Amino acid sequence: MRFHPTNVESKDLTISASSETYFKELSVDDCVRDLRLHGISQAFCLPEPVADNILSYAQHARFHAEGGCESGLIADFQQRRDSGLLTPARAICTDIAGSSESISILRDCSIHQVATRYLGYQPQICEAYIEALFRMAPAAHEAGYLPYDYHYDIPGFGFIAFFFYLHAVDEQNGAHVIIRQSHNNKRLGLLLRSGQSAGKLVPRYYDRDLELTVTGPKGHGFAEDLYSFHKVRRPIREDRISLQIRYY
Repeated sequence: MRFHPTNVESKDLTISASSETYFKELSVDDCVRDLRLHGISQAFCLPEPVADNILSYAQHARFHAEGGCESGLIADFQQRRDSGLLTPARAICTDIAGSSESISILRDCSIHQVATRYLGYQPQICEAYIEALFRMAPAAHEAGYLPYDYHYDIPGFGFIAFFFYLHAVDEQNGAHVIIRQSHNNKRLGLLLRSGQSAGKLVPRYYDRDLELTVTGPKGHGFAEDLYSFHKVRRPIREDRISLQIRYY
């Protein structure tokens, strides 16, 4: 398996499934069943020391701002924000090769089994990055930022994503939100629109009880079909740092 072009620093690396797993209690059958039915499975939990080590790596790694050429450490972006300077809402670190724990997750046999079973074929491409969503000053809350609004992703024929919170996450610091069952239940009026503009119609087409806010402790993980409508709750108390992996 090769890396997605996003992971330019790892373009010469290949990823293959190992015989090891962090998720010894995981039922692959139950996980795939939940994904097919709801579009999400919250069956994953990283050991806290693993999450701690990835977070430590993130704090010393270089991040690149969304939609611009700005880059720096997480602390650099936080300092800019706390100084009242214009700061991006999101930055990602694609250079994950130096994080042995992240590479182990990419190779985790349980992750590969879920991805292969759900997609119906063995993935050929993986994409991985650490994402920082920054708590914004109140004045910045009016600026539009796509993941804070409902949308769905259309990167190719098939894909599955895995998310891991590197610290405890609740509704005040960037919880992920999904409309369950929307990955295979979209009216024609939604399919004729872009993934972004269709998101504006979510309240019209889906019952409120299908909305799920994903909160959890450090290490909490979930697999998701991002063809589902999803968004992120805007961080208002503290920043959110997570590891995200996609298989195509």
